[in-house]
Formats: sequence, structure tokens, C-alpha cells
Amino acid sequence: MADQPQSAMHQSALFSAPGRPRPVARRLAIHNRVVRAIRRFLEDEGFNEVPLGPLAAVGEACEAMDASFAVDHHGHLAFARQGGQMELDGMIAQGFPAVWCEGESLRREWKVDERHLSGFKLIEAERRGLDLDGLCGLQERLLKTVALDLGADLLGGRHVTRLDRMVGIALPRITYREALAVLNARGFSLRFGEDLHRDVEAALCRYFGETPFFLTHLPADLKPFNLRRDPADAAQTVSVELILPYAGETTDGGEREPEAAVMRAQLEGSDGYRRLLERAGGFAAAQAAAARGKDKPDAGLLAKRNRAAVRRAYDLYLEDFAAAPVARGGFALGVARLLQYLQGLDSIKDAVINPTDRTTFAVVGHDEDAEHGEAAGGTVIA
Repeated sequence: MADQPQSAMHQSALFSAPGRPRPVARRLAIHNRVVRAIRRFLEDEGFNEVPLGPLAAVGEACEAMDASFAVDHHGHLAFARQGGQMELDGMIAQGFPAVWCEGESLRREWKVDERHLSGFKLIEAERRGLDLDGLCGLQERLLKTVALDLGADLLGGRHVTRLDRMVGIALPRITYREALAVLNARGFSLRFGEDLHRDVEAALCRYFGETPFFLTHLPADLKPFNLRRDPADAAQTVSVELILPYAGETTDGGEREPEAAVMRAQLEGSDGYRRLLERAGGFAAAQAAAARGKDKPDAGLLAKRNRAAVRRAYDLYLEDFAAAPVARGGFALGVARLLQYLQGLDSIKDAVINPTDRTTFAVVGHDEDAEHGEAAGGTVIA
């Protein structure tokens, strides 16, 4: 019997209904297939991979510089790595045309819900001369390439149909201001500058027929210091997020500011930078308390040294662009959320093998919210 035509309502329910968690072997196979496809895509696009270590001089969360774990590394301040965008920018400044990196991002994420993890795989890419339109095109090609590499043997027929529908259309784009107008006309009450939460992103996905879309020109107060401000409206950035059904914001990026002086002014005027310096200074008390032996360091001197180390790290980054400004653009991709979308899952924890959030290592009956701890050998992580 021939398939009967489906109503628009039935199609909507078909594409938006969540799938069931796959067995571990299936999840692992999907993860490996997706990661291989991403690596192959970036190589074919001419990107050079840059290896990164597990520690960094400063926290590099896209929108919250103070969200990383501080680490006493042989008496000196370091941070568990969250990303490698600053390192990629340094390679671009040295003359590489396109670079990418892959690593595990560890964050002080306090939300425990269906979309947030405190540890996850992050893939980032930067290209010289990449503007917003080119960046959207690059991410769209990447998403569709990955989707086309998955079949019914891994996802099931319903989800292959859903992804085939996505592959066959041009992904819509909408500015942040346009999105506010659409949402407020549908009963929300949102003001410019608000971060769009899960329900808001889901409403926009429904507006676009349960398909991924690009959200562009987000407010400057929500974005990092090195994103270029919109010449037509300094309150917003030349930025883009790829919003996926089920998962929400899955990539974050935009055009980088080419001028070192402008980046410095935006950095030093940001609330995130102020909070990072405060954390660097405050961490000195934990370092001093954990020190062993007779010559315990002075917490006040450690605080000054920690803050100086943070400033020096940003100075080195900005020096790369002081002599020769470089136009460039890039993005960061959270692989777990991509897997959540591809599998059509309500919870990000069902998309990966070993999900980590702030409750993962909690012991019942003990203080789960302690911000400071001491590990063997006196090393402090906070």
C-alpha cells in the first residue's frame, strides 16, 4: 500500500517527538562516526589541527571568563582548559590561514538539566578573512555533511527522514532583534540584552518548522571581548549561534575584532574580566593554605602574582595583533549537543557515554556545593 500523505500537524509531531536513548554500543558508534566526519570535513576545508594541553593561562569559556576551574600548578595559577580559541587566534596571527582544535572542555557549570554538562568535547575552528556570511555557510555545510554520514542503521528511519528534510533546505537566519519581535508577538516579554533560554529557543525552532536556524547579531554584553562590534549598532556583535531542535545553542562564534586596541578596551571594560581577576586574587588564599613546609607563601603576594599572570596572558594574546591587525572568524561546536540533535533526544545525558555534571562525583551526606578542595599532594582546585 502506498504511503498516505501526512498532515502538517502530523509531520510536525513526527519531527519534534523525542527519540529513545540508544544502547551504549550504538551511542558509541554514533559518536565515533560524527567525530570522524567533523575531522574529515575540516581537513577537506583546509584547516590545520592545533594540539592543545589540558591547562591554560586563563579561562576561555565563550561567554563567561570566570567559569573555569583554577588550579595550583607547581605554585602558579593555571586553569583547566575550556577552549582553545585564543591559541587558534595566535596561530592565525602567525600566518596560518585556517586552524582547528579538539579538546575536553571543563567548566564550573552549576545548572543540572537536560542541556548542560560540566565536561564535554569541544571542537573549534578559525579562518583568516572569514566573514559572518562565510561562517554561517561553513557551519551549515558541516552540519549537513555530518547528517549525511549517518544512516538508518544507527539512527533509525524516522530520524534519517528528519535529517534528510534538514539537508534539503537552506537553513534560515534571523537576527537577535528580529527574534525578539517574533517572540514578543507570541506572548513572550523579552528585552534587548537578555540571554535566550531553552523555552525561547524551542519557540523559535517551532517558528522555523522544527529545523535548525542561525541566530545572528547578538548583544555585546552577552559575548566575549574579541568579537567584532556591529559598525551599524555598537550594542550588538557580528556574531552567530547555530540553534538546533532538542539541543538549543550548539555553536557559538562570529567575526573577531582585528584591532588590538579595540579588543583591549572591550576586555578591560567587561564584567567577566573583572570577575576573573577577582577569582585569581581570591584563589591565593587556597594556595597558601595548601602549601606545605615552613616557608608558607604570603597570600597577599600570591594574589598580586595571580592577577599579574592573568593580565600577562591577555597581553601576550593582544600583542599578536598589535603590529598587524588580522580579519578572521570562527566558531566553537559542542559535540554533545550536536549528538543530542542528531539522535532527537530530550536529554543530553542520553547522547553521550559518560555524561558529567556537578553531581557526578557527589557523595550522599556530604557537602556537594563546596567550592574549594584539597587533593593529594596539596594541589588545590577551585
